[in-house]
Amino acid sequence: MNCKLALTAIVISFLCGSCKKDPEPLFSKGMITGTVRTYDGSDASNTSIVAHGPYGNPSSRSDPDGKYKLPGLGNGTYEIEFSKEGYAKKFVQGVQVLGSDTISLNIRLFKKAEYSMPALSTVLYYSSFSFMDEYSIAIVTDIPDSTNKQMQIRVFVSDAEDVSNLNYMHSDQAHAVKRENNTQVLVFTANPQIVNSGGEHLYEKGQTLYLIAYVCNIQEEIGEFNEYYGLPVFSTVDEQQHSKVIEIKAP
Repeated sequence: MNCKLALTAIVISFLCGSCKKDPEPLFSKGMITGTVRTYDGSDASNTSIVAHGPYGNPSSRSDPDGKYKLPGLGNGTYEIEFSKEGYAKKFVQGVQVLGSDTISLNIRLFKKAEYSMPALSTVLYYSSFSFMDEYSIAIVTDIPDSTNKQMQIRVFVSDAEDVSNLNYMHSDQAHAVKRENNTQVLVFTANPQIVNSGGEHLYEKGQTLYLIAYVCNIQEEIGEFNEYYGLPVFSTVDEQQHSKVIEIKAP
């Protein structure tokens, strides 16, 4: 009987020890404050703001003017998440709070793209615009030519097969153009002369490249540089709606 009691005590002790609590900060007078705006000028009130950090996930909501405060934050590094119905979530990484600092963080929210990813097939053609020293690549889609506006699609190009919206060398907007058989084609720039911030060419003529397309609100969002990933990130990219990876040759 005593053995059973001892075993029960050990189990209870183990279970209690496994229930980890968030650590207590040494200082908790830091604050993040700012204003939320929407690209289209719509109401930004009641936006949810969550500070994911080392001491739990304190949260707040923006007021009728889009202003918000996250007070009582402990020292540490936070990822701030902004979300509002109808808009793409916005994440800001690496926000450091020290002592009684007040960090100002103003952001813009972009509407989600209301669009379905078309099926993309093989490369249709390469065409050269000599006066621009650029090339375009067109890919057949399964969309009927009912409209002739820009597609809500962004193309990401890389020299790696695991290309994605967070692993790419170059990205570009995709456009729709008419064809005689009443289908549309996806057209984007493929310029071997594109260089990175260090002045180096991203890829060479004839190099094997891989591309993937995502639904993304390109009519509003131009992307913001993210230090965590080291490249522009697009908040309206729909992670669930993307094409298959297509292999091409740099023109």
